[in-house]
Amino acid sequence: MKGHIMCVFHKKPLLVCVGDSITQGDTGLGYMAQRPWPEQVGERLGINVVNCGYCGASTVDYQTYGPWQIARRMLPDAQYATFGLGTNDIDLEHARASMELDDVAARMRGIIEESIALQPRLDVTILSVPEFALEQPIMTRFNMRTLMELNHAVEQLNERYQRMCQDKGWRFLDYASSFNQRRILYGNTIHPNQRGYDVIAGLIAERMGRVIRP
Repeated sequence: MKGHIMCVFHKKPLLVCVGDSITQGDTGLGYMAQRPWPEQVGERLGINVVNCGYCGASTVDYQTYGPWQIARRMLPDAQYATFGLGTNDIDLEHARASMELDDVAARMRGIIEESIALQPRLDVTILSVPEFALEQPIMTRFNMRTLMELNHAVEQLNERYQRMCQDKGWRFLDYASSFNQRRILYGNTIHPNQRGYDVIAGLIAERMGRVIRP
């Protein structure tokens, strides 16, 4: 038709971020970060992002919370998903022995496989679990012996996640090794502060930018 201009709009890729408080953006200082890492990754890569993190969630109970229901609704239209759970399994659920950590990895696999059932072409990335900060100020419910035990479990769980990714053809994104024990990036002993979230966003965006094309 003369004078008619056709515009073709390309739908942006969608990234769904499943996780706990470190995905949601808690600083552990009594307030949420103004710019959690998922939102920053979306801005940096020019993609749509849905933050489905939930404070306190573990692989035991994440699927009982509202953000998982949001994730389930969004996953059929998603091309990418990150999974960041495990901190609360080790801390609040006391999963620190070998068999208990095997169970955490198995539950994580179950959550991911349910996600893939909703979107068979989903590109899966498991995020590494960061260490608990060893420098002061340390939360009063922890002592140094407990923190060392927790961080040993973190190391062991990350190894399980990495092997799972190798076996399943998923991606393991180890941002935590560049974040761990940089106390200036932590809010409390567990959570990043805003500066920490900025650093995490940069690390994740850089790695995921290699595979995501807006």
